[in-house]
Amino acid sequence: MPTMPQPLAKRRADLVVVASDLRLVVDASAFPFETTVAVAAPASMVGQERAIEALELGLSLRGTGSHVFAAGHPGTGRTSSIASILDRLAPTLPVPPDRVYVHRFADPERPRLLTLGPGHGAALAREIDELRRNLAARIPLLLDERELGRRREALGKRYAAEEEAEIGALRTRAEADQFALVQVDVGGSSRPEIVAMKGGQPAPPTVLDDAGRAKLEAYNEELRELARSSRERQRRFAGDLRGLVAEAAAVLADEEVGDVRRNVDDEAVTEFLAELRDDIVAAVVDLAESGPEALPRLGARIERYRVNVLADRSGQTGAPVVHERFPSRQNLAGSVERVQEGPMSFRADATTIRGGSLLAADGGFLVVHALDLLQEPGAWEALKRTLETGLLEVGASLPGIFGLPRPLEPDPIGVDVKAVLVGEREQFDALWNLDPDFRKLFGIRADFAADMPYGEPALERYACVVAGLCAREGHPPVEAGAVGALVEEGVTRAGRRNRVSVRFGDTASLLREAAHGTRARSGELVSRDDVVGALAARRRREGLIEERMQAMLEEGIVLVSTSGTAVGRVNGLSVYHLGYHAFGKPTRITASAAPGQAGIINVEREARLSGNIYDKGVLIIAGFLRRRYADIGPMTLTASLAFEQSYAGVDGDSASIAEVVALLSELSGLPADGGLAITGSINQHGDVQPVGGVDYKIAGFHALCAARGLDGGQGIVMPHQNVLDLMLDPAIVADVAAGRFCIHAVEHVTDALEIALDAPMAEIDRLVRERLATFSAALADAPGDRPPSGATVQPPSTPIPDAQTP
Repeated sequence: MPTMPQPLAKRRADLVVVASDLRLVVDASAFPFETTVAVAAPASMVGQERAIEALELGLSLRGTGSHVFAAGHPGTGRTSSIASILDRLAPTLPVPPDRVYVHRFADPERPRLLTLGPGHGAALAREIDELRRNLAARIPLLLDERELGRRREALGKRYAAEEEAEIGALRTRAEADQFALVQVDVGGSSRPEIVAMKGGQPAPPTVLDDAGRAKLEAYNEELRELARSSRERQRRFAGDLRGLVAEAAAVLADEEVGDVRRNVDDEAVTEFLAELRDDIVAAVVDLAESGPEALPRLGARIERYRVNVLADRSGQTGAPVVHERFPSRQNLAGSVERVQEGPMSFRADATTIRGGSLLAADGGFLVVHALDLLQEPGAWEALKRTLETGLLEVGASLPGIFGLPRPLEPDPIGVDVKAVLVGEREQFDALWNLDPDFRKLFGIRADFAADMPYGEPALERYACVVAGLCAREGHPPVEAGAVGALVEEGVTRAGRRNRVSVRFGDTASLLREAAHGTRARSGELVSRDDVVGALAARRRREGLIEERMQAMLEEGIVLVSTSGTAVGRVNGLSVYHLGYHAFGKPTRITASAAPGQAGIINVEREARLSGNIYDKGVLIIAGFLRRRYADIGPMTLTASLAFEQSYAGVDGDSASIAEVVALLSELSGLPADGGLAITGSINQHGDVQPVGGVDYKIAGFHALCAARGLDGGQGIVMPHQNVLDLMLDPAIVADVAAGRFCIHAVEHVTDALEIALDAPMAEIDRLVRERLATFSAALADAPGDRPPSGATVQPPSTPIPDAQTP
């Protein structure tokens, strides 16, 4: 790299970032209103046009492969966008049918599914309940009815007269032949028998001659035939009696079922009502045969007639929209409950079937959060199976339980559900890569961005969101300047001044805290100061660890310079991410160098405290040195780089510039400025590359310098690409504007070297080459030790496993 033509001081001044580039200020003048009272609701979701377009397509299509996955961070409007589109789309779709389960009389373990018109399911249930009440009252009266009793008595008399006539004829003929029909006691019971008569008294068969005995046997055979005829007559009597009761029961059943049929005009109930009518008749006949003691069982018999309405569309307009917050397998697919009726007695029938959200969303839309779904055992499989087959099998795959009745097998339900999963991109990627079925089912991905371009549409969107929150949650109206402060915080979260975050969940949380401050001071409007105060209070609540680390820096427990100079020692910058809170702090980076062939030793890697990206950064530094000083031939160097007082893992390459400065300071002997902190990545050619967390890093070093006293010589060296990322605290901006603190934006690592070592690059290169030549000569003079033919800058000889990022 040629020496910079400008004088060093001027070159250094050219790299200083002016105060106006350190923060975007959005004041009240950016808005065409004074308070959010004058702000109307937005016509569309500004900033999410790509996602809205995908949602419009996916929610309008029907079919197996057109289910939707809304991917993005929480708070980006995923759920609200889906709800907004469905509020418009669902009412235009037809109302799905009612679904009910009823008893299947031929196979009670397979309840029958009835698919009825909207509202007909509830109507059928009401009519059947009325029928059950009527049957409970009318059947006992029917059996006690006078006309039925008279007809039963007449039937009994007719059959008794027939039997008496046959017996009388036999008795008359037997008496004419000197025989008699008597009752004979046999083993405690009596039976009719024809016996011989002699002198008006029964006589044994021995008194008869052969002809008499033959005649006696013929009479007894005829008597036995009459007994058989009597039994057949009793069967005919029982059959005629059942027919008599059935005839009366049929009249009752036809009346009750006919009322149901007239009030529920749906062909789907025809077969069920026909079976119901026959079972009513059978129930009355069984009760008549069993007698009054069977009357208590009538309630259980007619309980089977109940209608279980799983999906009632009464009064519904359009297709249903179901948001399932607890997507367990049972909540999605439904279940078959077992009702305990005794200590070891359980019942499961058509009335114990429970529907789930898949049935509730039939003909419409089911919205589920992917993470909730995947955390529930069996839930994803149940959803996937239903979407693939279009059939919902309620209670399917239930494990058998010892001592309980086996699960029912209800008729499967044909459903047409549009599934919408809401999740983050990582969840979509995991499902896409691990489950081929997911790819076939969820063909529409709606990508919700975390930010949008900063400009008038973004300002309008923020104003509308804030106004909507105030209206929904009852907050005081918000001043235009306070909306500007919320926008500034959104820009900070986006990490770039030309972008603004659309994670409005975070904006809502900040607004609630600011509104609390407004009420605490009895204010009527949320002001900019309320928002700024809420941010400061949040930082204080979450900043305990940050404060402890700051105290250790101020007390000198952790060694970091803010003034003076030192050879081989610079200030780097680190970011600590706690999840709920992030902050930056300076850290000391040192380098040492001596003759040798080990190359650059990465102390963090040797201690197994570094991550892969950090290790790559050190290797890139080695490549930069080889390229820059290749003209001197093979380098003989053993150098080490270390993060001092670092006892946890280190990752990332943002310390690369600082490590180059420390190493070249050590090699050149030029002291590095202790009032500077340096951050930035480089490539092997020395070009500076942007890094993350610059705001946190600058704030952390500025806080330490401010605590020790700003002298105008302190500042930051950072990549020029990160200037647009800056949203610094107003106090830092004020110190920069007053010349008490300085921020340098560099394009090449040589810029940072000239600033930190306060010397032209030509001078630095000269001194480094001289030191490397000294090393080479020292190594050449060592007995039995020659430099290798190629470069000696290499990784450590001891292989070390990849470290984990903390």
